[in-house]
Amino acid sequence: MRIHVPAMLAAALLAGGAASLCIELVQMLEPHRFPSPIDVVANSLGALAGAALCGLAARRLGASALVGRLSLELPLMGLIYLLVPLLWVGSLAIGENMLRLTMLALPVAFGAVLLGAMQRHHFGPGGAATPRGMALITAAAVALGTFPVLVVAPGAVAALCGLGAAVVLRHATLPAAGVERRFELPALRTAIPFLVIYLAAGALLPLLEPPIPLIADVEIRTVEILRLLHAAAAFTLLGYVIAELRGRLEQPLRTTFPRVLIASLPPAAATAAAAQFAPAGSSGMHAATLWLLLCTGGACYGAWLYHLQREHVRALVAGRRHAA
Repeated sequence: MRIHVPAMLAAALLAGGAASLCIELVQMLEPHRFPSPIDVVANSLGALAGAALCGLAARRLGASALVGRLSLELPLMGLIYLLVPLLWVGSLAIGENMLRLTMLALPVAFGAVLLGAMQRHHFGPGGAATPRGMALITAAAVALGTFPVLVVAPGAVAALCGLGAAVVLRHATLPAAGVERRFELPALRTAIPFLVIYLAAGALLPLLEPPIPLIADVEIRTVEILRLLHAAAAFTLLGYVIAELRGRLEQPLRTTFPRVLIASLPPAAATAAAAQFAPAGSSGMHAATLWLLLCTGGACYGAWLYHLQREHVRALVAGRRHAA
């Protein structure tokens, strides 16, 4: 499959500019934050630079080789790539509550179950990675995701890395129950409880946190924004999962969106209510509405990413058949 680099660069520039503009508009609702056109330009150029690097790698390796090396032909890998920024933002959003760091064990276990299943059914045995190799890759990914708290909590980061490696080894070495090519749904059903508990804990935890002193009001706002982004990232993961659970039905995106909205609205409303009434949270209808919109919007964005991934896989398969 051929990559049209100019179109990709233009799309990245527009998407980066739109996302940055949304962030700046959100800052208009915060009394201690000020929107800046310089930030929009800088963020847009950053998106452009990332797309340029992707295009360079695709030209050097070939699009098929790049997809193969990143295992992008597996829709489940999309969840793994979404987990790393989720862990990153979750680490930045901890603030003074180290219980939030402990909660990251849930998405780590979620991703490790999926990686263990992929190693067992796709990468091994005798494939690209052994169970121990996949365990090391998982530990490295967890370390990358939790890098922001590595200095302040190295023991906790090491424990999370060990947890991810142990879960991968457990699921990668399960006894074979026959040949099963469509292993994605069983793997998702095993991993989903970790994500559901994580979303529930994320909604309830703000209600248990003590008020933050007003001395650090600017820092409070920064932590609140990070926690808002973290919630949106978690719901992006949820939307991707919901769409993939219905992937075998081959439904178009316009059919998937309403179901994703219906499924994500109750937890999104609970998260928004907790953020509004929490002792350390923002108050006011605009704050609750912002949380609700970003959470449900994140879920729809995750579903859209899954459909893009599925169409990409279809294009790869069609290209291989045409070549054959």
